[in-house]
Amino acid sequence: MSVLDKLPRRFKNRVRLVFAAIFSKSSDLEATMISTSKAYEFLNTTPPNVVLRGWGNPYDILPGVLNTYDSLDNETLQFADRKKHPQSSEEDVLQLLYNITRQTKSKTIIEVGVFHGAASLSMSQGINENGGGEIHLIDISEEFLQDAFDKISQKNWEVNIHKHHIKVNKETEWDKLITTGIAGLPKADIIFIDAGHSYEEVKNDVKQYQSLVSPGGLLILHDTIQLKGPRRVVSEMFDKGLKFCSLTTSYGCGLTIIRC
Repeated sequence: MSVLDKLPRRFKNRVRLVFAAIFSKSSDLEATMISTSKAYEFLNTTPPNVVLRGWGNPYDILPGVLNTYDSLDNETLQFADRKKHPQSSEEDVLQLLYNITRQTKSKTIIEVGVFHGAASLSMSQGINENGGGEIHLIDISEEFLQDAFDKISQKNWEVNIHKHHIKVNKETEWDKLITTGIAGLPKADIIFIDAGHSYEEVKNDVKQYQSLVSPGGLLILHDTIQLKGPRRVVSEMFDKGLKFCSLTTSYGCGLTIIRC
């Protein structure tokens, strides 16, 4: 019996994923069962087994992503406090979004679903350190949009901030939203989607915004391991042969990076 065989399944599979990510070259990871018990303890629900499927080597689609850049702004990190903001992006996600923004030298970013603006600040800091650019914030909440706008504005960064309020037709069901106000959006180096999490909502967001990703740019989705809606959409994209990598995050939410 090998040392690997003696490990609990959740650790065994993580070791295999890390090994594949480091040593595989342009290969697919086979579907792997993982446990997200830590995340579900936080949510007080029963952890199911989740199929994590993704393109095997993240360094092929993000060469140099391990480069060390400046640290995230302290105020940004405060919004990653899961006790105060349980629905905010985790600190490791914020750091990764910042690093990806820096590494790709992104100048234009679209964020769909801003909440308290933690991810907005992370990516805006990266844009500023890339020499400046613009970020487009999209949400159904005018309060969240203004909050994120104010937080970025206070930094005096070289970042032009554009707010896009999506108006919801209250006569329609949630999974059949009629949205307005997004015409004229530019092509973007990165589009980060973390809005509604039902299957129909995520599918609609991907359909609506994927075409705005610049050639060679990145489409990034949050909660693609923990939640069924995003996970199903990513699985369908995998079946279509798109090259991407799904990463487990600190609370098991998951992040999927897709090269367009």
